[in-house]
Amino acid sequence: QQGLLNADSEDDLEAPELLKTESEENLEVWRLEGEVNLTHTKESCPSQDGTVDLSEYQGEAIRLHACRGVNYVVPSALKLTLDFCSDVQLHLQDSFTSTLELYQCQQVEVTSDQPLGTLQVDGCK
Repeated sequence: QQGLLNADSEDDLEAPELLKTESEENLEVWRLEGEVNLTHTKESCPSQDGTVDLSEYQGEAIRLHACRGVNYVVPSALKLTLDFCSDVQLHLQDSFTSTLELYQCQQVEVTSDQPLGTLQVDGCK
C-alpha cells in the first residue's frame, strides 16, 4: 500500500529565530538528547543524486529541520518530525510504523510502504 501527501505553496517559509527562556533551554536540551537532529540541503547532500539514507538512525526519533531539495529513505524510526522543510521527498520503508509529523513545511511528498500509525500536519501550505 502506498500513500502520498503533498504540501505545496509558493511562499518561502523561514524558520523563526529561537529566543530561549530558561524553560525553553531545558526543552531544547531534552530535544537534543532525545532525538537525532539533521539538516540537509541539495548542495550539502552527501550523495550526488540528492538522496539521504537514514538507516544509521534506525529506531531513533529523528528531526529534519530546514531541509531543502533532498530525498530521504527512512527504513525505520521511532518518530520522524520535519519542520520548516521544503521540496523534500520521503520514502518510508516497510518497517516504518510509527509517527510522522510535518510542521511549517511546503512541497513535501511522502510515500509509505505501510500504513502510518500517526500522521500530523500543522501549518503546511
